Amino acid sequence: MTPTPHEEIKAIAERIVRETSGILDRQQRVYAIGKKLSRLNAETILEIFRIISHGARFKEPLFLDGFRDISDVKKLGKHVGYDKMAEVYALARSKDYRDIVRLMQVIPAARKLGTDEELEEDPVLKEMTLGTKRQKARLRDRDMISRLCHEQDPTVIRNLLLNPAVTLQHVVRIASKRPTSAQVLWVVYRDLKWMNHYVVKKTLINNPYTPTQISLSQLHFLLEQDLEDVAENQMLHPLVREAAVELIMLKRESTGQLPPKE
Repeated sequence: MTPTPHEEIKAIAERIVRETSGILDRQQRVYAIGKKLSRLNAETILEIFRIISHGARFKEPLFLDGFRDISDVKKLGKHVGYDKMAEVYALARSKDYRDIVRLMQVIPAARKLGTDEELEEDPVLKEMTLGTKRQKARLRDRDMISRLCHEQDPTVIRNLLLNPAVTLQHVVRIASKRPTSAQVLWVVYRDLKWMNHYVVKKTLINNPYTPTQISLSQLHFLLEQDLEDVAENQMLHPLVREAAVELIMLKRESTGQLPPKE
């Protein structure tokens, strides 16, 4: 039997995700996905996004991971081509693919670190140069690690996350800090090792300073009770809360708690 166009595109989506899943560095993986997508037309790319998003909603492991990768839309756009990504976005709007439109909108987080918000300065770190702090982030000094968890330099945080002495508790502290910069939270998000922990996903989503793309890409992993908490959290971006409600309804439909949509 000849495969349908949908089946053919789904096969392409599965192949792209499988072929890149072994790349441990997230930025390299996004680059590889982007290069593969750049060879396709905008409509095919849109349908691939749609298939990956749908699979993630139903917690298909392959597509959960794939959805997390395509959610880094700024970096993906650099490799696919901004003009083509703009075409994909326009098509998504014309077809009313709300989940894809929401994902591709580069919208600031609910809260943003501004000039009116002062970060607490550690008295010990205050006397250090940035280069010294970056170097100390590689050391196994527990006291220094705890202090550096509050730093806002992305390189310091990146070095910390690679430090064998850093624990899950430290990473949660970084992910939950308020106020904080989007750059720091992107560093946490792009670390595959630490993002495998459920508590890190949940902490990032519930931080109003987390960029919307990060939160939207992680919602599919949450349990229903945690989704309810997100939906009720007025500090979070409306798009994030809206997506949480949709996922709750989908879960309840799939378990027979609600009648399916007409």
